[in-house]
Amino acid sequence: MKRTVTNGLVVVSTLLCLAFLTLYGYAWIVKPDVFQPSSRIHVVGDLGVYVTGSWGGQIAIFNYDAPYLGSMLGDAKIIGGFDNCGIYFRRIRYDIPKKDWWTLMFSLWYPIIIFGVTPITSLSRYLMRPRHLSEPVKTAANQ
Repeated sequence: MKRTVTNGLVVVSTLLCLAFLTLYGYAWIVKPDVFQPSSRIHVVGDLGVYVTGSWGGQIAIFNYDAPYLGSMLGDAKIIGGFDNCGIYFRRIRYDIPKKDWWTLMFSLWYPIIIFGVTPITSLSRYLMRPRHLSEPVKTAANQ
């Protein structure tokens, strides 16, 4: 049972690592434009995802029509934020209409490294394990 769970984790982690590597390649090759609605994917309701090749490859998760990228706010104000170590978060509140808008951006290298550790560790353990021969080695003493 333990081996099945471990193998399942390795498979899921490998698939997620490959998915983020694919997004990284997509961001560098296609160079999507955040101002084009076709380059943003709305997953459920207002929850959206956007990938960019800027700043070494980033993914943005947001809850409005587009991610907030530091432009002018008008009648809104920033009520929370963080920008450090490749992670960017802003929470903005509009008074009329009453709506919160947030954007979370992080480097694509974070999930690539996090989900890449398990498959690489598993592969290295597999390659470094001792090999057992099916037949004993014949030497001059045991012939």
